[in-house]
Amino acid sequence: KIFKSIDFKNIINCGAYNGDTLNVYSKKYKSIMENGLFFEADKKNFKKLFIKSNLIKKKNKKFNLSCMNYALSNTNGFIYFDSNKGLSSKVTKIKRHAAKIKCRSLDAELKKKANKKWFLILDCEGHEIKVLAGSKENIKKGNFNMAVSIYHKISDLWDIILLLKTYKKNLKFFIKNYSGFTYETILYVKKN
Repeated sequence: KIFKSIDFKNIINCGAYNGDTLNVYSKKYKSIMENGLFFEADKKNFKKLFIKSNLIKKKNKKFNLSCMNYALSNTNGFIYFDSNKGLSSKVTKIKRHAAKIKCRSLDAELKKKANKKWFLILDCEGHEIKVLAGSKENIKKGNFNMAVSIYHKISDLWDIILLLKTYKKNLKFFIKNYSGFTYETILYVKKN
């Protein structure tokens, strides 16, 4: 076992999709969950996430849960997003057929919550490195344990680990695959 139950007290999920992860965590860690920040940029997915979050908040009034309909990235501003593709909605450089959406860095998002320790889940369809770059200060401070998808781009397998090592030297890395193929390969990062 890599993490203790207490590590899941405060959760951030980038690429929260329809709330499937929120649903699992709210059942498994209901008694300890205090804060949740769930980000989903796709409007259709966000509507489902929002409905699910309201149901969970009714069941667990102590859980301070917020859902945001914008993207996390390495900057505050706007990026292009290819939406309405369900699980495959993603940030894109191709402006044609893409919507211009708000984005924020996680460091900016957490300014008022700076003293908390978080479990950070990233599954943002190839945008993970940008989100991690926008989380640099919190990573350096040791504010995160993480589960990061590393299968969207082949180079993510090594680039994400190398990037994180430049931010904080004493992180521990564990890789687990859930599919038997490269799909669903997760990098677990534990702070010391």
